[in-house]
Amino acid sequence: RSPGSIQPLSNPIQPEAPCQSSNDPQELEDSWQEEDLDRSPNYRNLDGNYMPVVRFDLPSPIQLETRGVTGQTVSKSWAADHPETQASFWSNHTIQKMTVAAKLRETGDIVRAQTLEACHSTWTRATCGDCGRVQTFPNRCDSFFCPECQTRLAHEREKSISWWAAEISQPKFITLTCKNIPELTIDHIVEFKGWWTRLRHRSFAKNWRGGFYSLEVTNRGRGWHLHIHALVDAHWIDAPGLAREWDSVTRGCGHIVKVKDARGKEYLDRVKSYIVKPEELAAWPAERIKTFVHAFSEVRTFGVFGSLY
Repeated sequence: RSPGSIQPLSNPIQPEAPCQSSNDPQELEDSWQEEDLDRSPNYRNLDGNYMPVVRFDLPSPIQLETRGVTGQTVSKSWAADHPETQASFWSNHTIQKMTVAAKLRETGDIVRAQTLEACHSTWTRATCGDCGRVQTFPNRCDSFFCPECQTRLAHEREKSISWWAAEISQPKFITLTCKNIPELTIDHIVEFKGWWTRLRHRSFAKNWRGGFYSLEVTNRGRGWHLHIHALVDAHWIDAPGLAREWDSVTRGCGHIVKVKDARGKEYLDRVKSYIVKPEELAAWPAERIKTFVHAFSEVRTFGVFGSLY
């Protein structure tokens, strides 16, 4: 090969060895050499027989959470200037979605697994009759446990509350948690939300004019940790007093309480965030994902109160 010449690549979709036109199975098997199979990733040995598989027959999605996929939030203008990064972002969410679907299948939850697998699988093309602009829209499942749909749902949530956050001059960001529990059930989630409601109805919170909240959960191997992030319209919230009231409402189950000035946009991002971060959800064991999905299936995790109700 002369210097600087370009060596064409072989077609990765087709096997390198040509297919033999024979009806004799033994003759076809003999025509394939072991080294040919090693060079052809589109064939594999299954119970002693060589069978063709499609190009997208990659390793099981269950193995993908070890690749270190992490969440990333970027501005719209930055994403528009870096389409290659935006494509990678969606690719990561697709990997996470298929990982969750594979693990749900493992637990026998076939219906929810199929829901995730079908999401973003069909695209509708729309053309403007006036300007000729073309837009495409994917089908969506809008499931709270879908990594691809959670991004859009968080964006819609941000649009619905950002105007209110800009109107108030002294927003307060509060975080309320409770002690970790070994088993997550819908009863405990409902009880936790009830504690939050009773706290807002106490005289301590009489100066809370309104706000919105989101319920989140984490599990890093030490049990389920429920917590609430809320943005509250109030000139002053006494942090030690809030801790005492929360401990009383939860009958000693309350854990960490935080109060911060929320005039920075990062706090708005915290309230509109996911129930579980997609990369964390995909990394969970199959049974943990199943527990989470079943417990939160009938629970609202975002709400407003007071002047926003």
